[in-house]
Amino acid sequence: MASKKDTKTKILDAAEELFSTQGIGATSLRTIIAKADVNIAAIHYHFGSKKEVVTAVYARRITPLNQQRLERLEALNTRAAEKAPTVAEIVDAFLAPILNCSFSSKKERERAIGLFSHLHTEPQEVAHVLDLFKDVFELFMMALSKILPHLSKADLLWRFMFMIGVMSISMSNDHLVHRKLRENGGEINYQELLQRAVHFITAGFEAPTLDY
Repeated sequence: MASKKDTKTKILDAAEELFSTQGIGATSLRTIIAKADVNIAAIHYHFGSKKEVVTAVYARRITPLNQQRLERLEALNTRAAEKAPTVAEIVDAFLAPILNCSFSSKKERERAIGLFSHLHTEPQEVAHVLDLFKDVFELFMMALSKILPHLSKADLLWRFMFMIGVMSISMSNDHLVHRKLRENGGEINYQELLQRAVHFITAGFEAPTLDY
């Protein structure tokens, strides 16, 4: 008989695969149960509702990424007495854990990327999940505001949102650049992608302000 931990992992694995390929709204608890080969009682015992399954699936991916982001930011803050962090370093600390992270297989990467894409395509299904980013968002905004004090809070917020947009597009396997590379027998070099994204986003943060 499978242990409670094994059953919970089976449910999370099944839910992640279904959410990433079919979408969250289109995936029912019944579908998750069938995929995981468990009964309804197991879902209710470990999670209680679909909303809690969604939160747990995302937390399993997001929590380690956020920890890496905060560790990178803390390292920059610790060094600040000797050398203040640059915008590029802060942007890299935010992007690197997700754009340059390692996965056990190509399939796992595609599944994770598919999962993250639904944060933007199904906002009504994942609104509660965004709380997982709250601490990271506030700390990175604070770090950027210290070295870009001339930016208003609104300017900084917009530029942060644009960074998230670039990150989201860069992660999409179905994006035009990814498709064109595959058509020509190539694959995405994620280290190069990270460097390009950091360069582009840094220029955006450092761009002059406009009168609106």
